[in-house]
Amino acid sequence: MTEQENEGAGIRVVEMSAIVSTEVSWLWDEWIAFGKISLLEADPGAGKSTVAADLAARVSTGTSMPLSTRLSQPMAVLLVAPEDSLEDIVRPRLEAAGADLSRIAVLAEAENTIPGGLDQIEEICRVRDTKMLIIDSLDDCLSSGYSPHNNHSIRRALAPLDAMASRLGIAVLIIRHLVKASGGRAISRGQGAIALGSRARSVMCIMQHPNDPQLRVLACVKTNLGPRPQSLVFEIVPEGGSAVVRWVGPTDLDADAIGGGRGASDRTLGGVARRLLIANLAAGPVAANDLFELAAKRGISKPTLRRAQEDLRIPSRRRPGGDLRWFWYSPGTSDLGLDGLGESQADPGVRHTLPAQHDHDDHLDNVDQCCAAPEAGAGDQDDQGDHLCTGSPVLAAVPGACFGNGIVDRGDA
Repeated sequence: MTEQENEGAGIRVVEMSAIVSTEVSWLWDEWIAFGKISLLEADPGAGKSTVAADLAARVSTGTSMPLSTRLSQPMAVLLVAPEDSLEDIVRPRLEAAGADLSRIAVLAEAENTIPGGLDQIEEICRVRDTKMLIIDSLDDCLSSGYSPHNNHSIRRALAPLDAMASRLGIAVLIIRHLVKASGGRAISRGQGAIALGSRARSVMCIMQHPNDPQLRVLACVKTNLGPRPQSLVFEIVPEGGSAVVRWVGPTDLDADAIGGGRGASDRTLGGVARRLLIANLAAGPVAANDLFELAAKRGISKPTLRRAQEDLRIPSRRRPGGDLRWFWYSPGTSDLGLDGLGESQADPGVRHTLPAQHDHDDHLDNVDQCCAAPEAGAGDQDDQGDHLCTGSPVLAAVPGACFGNGIVDRGDA
């Protein structure tokens, strides 16, 4: 017997041996799956709807998803968007993103539709063969008697939506705001009942880049479907009378690191900084300027990198011979008795050689005040990394490295 049912209690038991395993089908690999509910969270004005329009445009035209090369067939999209005007906001936003408007429909009068109007929504999706449903936002679409702040209400509202997504194989993307308070783990910052984040199989969050207010980071806060994808940096740029998303590239930042939360993993900014230093100093000393430059590309500020340096007890020294640059050494170097070694003994065959020990704390306190260009022939600034020197090593890609494209090329400049 593979299935048993207790008619009185309405309990159905299925033996797992009767279940056929299937693979997850992805609309956007590792981010948004067909047949599942995904959640996109951000503060007001952070670009939630613009990112959703970008994704809808890609689905409607069969264009590859951000930083992906996999193409697909053009598919229909249904927007449930009660907040925005169709004429001067929704359509211009989709046009700017390059959408095929013939494959995108909008349920404009969407109040009281979830779960009350799901039968009509399902019929629309069947007729149009819709493969992506975007709800912007859930609070404005909930039927009367359902509260966005009550876990029981949210579970009752989402259960039929989840079932519909599974039946039709539709990727459902729900948008909601973050709470105003900062800090804490990103998974707990969504506005309203936590049941929404629990029900969603994938939760994404948009936050401002910590080092550049013009950039934003899309991070995966939670996924139940596979490995967590690497966060993506993007910016929103004007396009005609609207705005579009320009995807910049991956980053090691995650939502907890940006938001100040401290999760169980070592994926906070400090953790990223420590791993960056360990990876890049493994082969030998590296100029502090180059480490600061690399860290900035990863969203790590100079104070954060210096704290990581202190945590790892990384010594910083200058080379002999008048070179004013600072070099950082692998953790533990200062305990190996290297202070008295000469150039060839300390680092034979490599241009990064061991200088005499020097106290540099006075430089750390005033690093941001040193902004003048170095005089001709003076080499680099004697500060630890505010200016890149012309003789700095090139930051290049090394396959298999901890940070992919973050290992320093140690060839001669």
